[in-house]
Amino acid sequence: MRLGIMQPYFFPNLSHYALIANSDFWIVFDVTQYTPKSWITRNRLATMTESDLLFSVALENSSRNQVISDLVVRDLKATYNEIIGKLSTYSRYGTYYKEVVAIVKTVFESTKSNSLVDLNVMSLAVVCDYLGVPFSYQLASAIDFDRSLCKGPGLWAPIISSYLGAREYLNPVGGRELFDKDEFSKRDIRLYFLAWQRYKYETKRIRFQYDLSILDTLMWCNAVQVRDAIETCSNLILAD
Repeated sequence: MRLGIMQPYFFPNLSHYALIANSDFWIVFDVTQYTPKSWITRNRLATMTESDLLFSVALENSSRNQVISDLVVRDLKATYNEIIGKLSTYSRYGTYYKEVVAIVKTVFESTKSNSLVDLNVMSLAVVCDYLGVPFSYQLASAIDFDRSLCKGPGLWAPIISSYLGAREYLNPVGGRELFDKDEFSKRDIRLYFLAWQRYKYETKRIRFQYDLSILDTLMWCNAVQVRDAIETCSNLILAD
């Protein structure tokens, strides 16, 4: 089993889904402290101007002292309405505008609580289902392992992987310096990195930008095109 571990981002960009597609099992890393103004609670769309269009989730009493798993959305309906309003920018030009609106609607209708983690995980699950990408996951907060062993940020992945019996672990190549290969090797786990080649697509009159929310990508690319992009733009590198 190849394991992937990432924080629960809000409608993250395509490279995040590439990690999921190249993993057999996914851990939603919700046990660390919340970082305000991170991609956990916001993301971006492109516009016809030089400015980004930011959409976000308002939280109840959020602070740096809170663990991600404890974060609560202030008003799911208001958040949904804000995103649908921001997406209306695409209504005249977006090739798959109706499909994207339907995805967002499904995410919010399927979210059964005001937990931010529940909302963000649903954004992953619904998009993966639309793309035809398998998504099997577990919350890190629900795993009964000895967290006191994780004495540094680079130890969470090998310890969780070992506890779950994973033989391979996959991480974005940008986080390479975080890990000590020996911590994986001594647990008989192979460490891989995903090198992502940024994917460019046609956006008609909207100004193209890299690394925007998956909602931007899905506005212009159908599921087959996105799956093909994931395959062709992903390069797995075995740690040496």
